Amino acid sequence: MGINEDTFDDWFNLPNKYNKKLELRAWGAPHWVEKLFSGDLEKRFKEYHDKRKEDFVENNPDVLNMTGEEFEKYLMSILDLKGFSTSGTPRTGDQGADVIASKGGKTYVIQAKRHSKPIGNKAVQEVVAARNYYKGDVGVVVTNNTFTPSAKSLAKRNDVVLISGKEIPLMVNILEG
Repeated sequence: MGINEDTFDDWFNLPNKYNKKLELRAWGAPHWVEKLFSGDLEKRFKEYHDKRKEDFVENNPDVLNMTGEEFEKYLMSILDLKGFSTSGTPRTGDQGADVIASKGGKTYVIQAKRHSKPIGNKAVQEVVAARNYYKGDVGVVVTNNTFTPSAKSLAKRNDVVLISGKEIPLMVNILEG
């Protein structure tokens, strides 16, 4: 069977119950398509995206040089682009939240922490209080850095979502997942 556009689409839509490599050979798929479906595709995909996350944090001078307020606006712009409704909280008296976002009937109360050191318990405690104050469904702490083990433990106990710097590119997926 020769290569044509009809069979090309079929190569990518084979049911999972078939051995794709054998099917691809039977359909006359070129070698590169066969290689695409080889066992290491998922591994290469993960490695590529892990590297992109690292590059985002380590090589993104914009995030590293932002003020706290710029970081909040940056996070709001990411959420806005993905269909969230966002608003900032007052500069003083924010009750532990920086951003309120909503989508799909859920309200996300977000504490944004742009900091040079790992984020500890205080941010988690603040977002727990803010989630209650703003009657939110989900409490979230987002940082350009990482979280201390204690903060991770406290967040788990209080159903708070933690998003570290490497996870910012996946923030919307994490929140909607």
